[in-house]
Amino acid sequence: MAGDRETALAALAARLQTVVGSLLKIPVSRKLRAWADVDQVDQPALFCVATHDVPSVSPMEPARHTLGAHVVIYARCDADPAVSAEPLLNQLIAAVEDALTPQTGDATGYAWTNLGGAVAYAMPGGPIEYESGAQGCQGIAYFPIELVLVPR
Repeated sequence: MAGDRETALAALAARLQTVVGSLLKIPVSRKLRAWADVDQVDQPALFCVATHDVPSVSPMEPARHTLGAHVVIYARCDADPAVSAEPLLNQLIAAVEDALTPQTGDATGYAWTNLGGAVAYAMPGGPIEYESGAQGCQGIAYFPIELVLVPR
């Protein structure tokens, strides 16, 4: 049986809230909302959602699960259509990367966090995708994260 998925996702959301949310005074939610439903005054906004679970099995070892998550970031520039939301998205992406580095209570032996022991490690999980201009002043980034669960 794999490590606790809910514990891993809750730990990731809590770490994002501590590192990103408190730094930039924005909330982190686990309930994804469409960008059109998030008012400009409520942006920037971060959402942390699970995307997939990939078990790795071996006849001699317990299954090891890699849980995928996306941090979805919404950021609006001011009303000037000549201004891009990309600089703010880049600042938020850097803060998410900072949240994945080892913090107090982490002892992974890796370059990435173990979220205080909730996972073996959590790290970026692929290309970060941007949408920064097609929606006017609305910028959106999708930051994939892999959470390698501790086998139980």
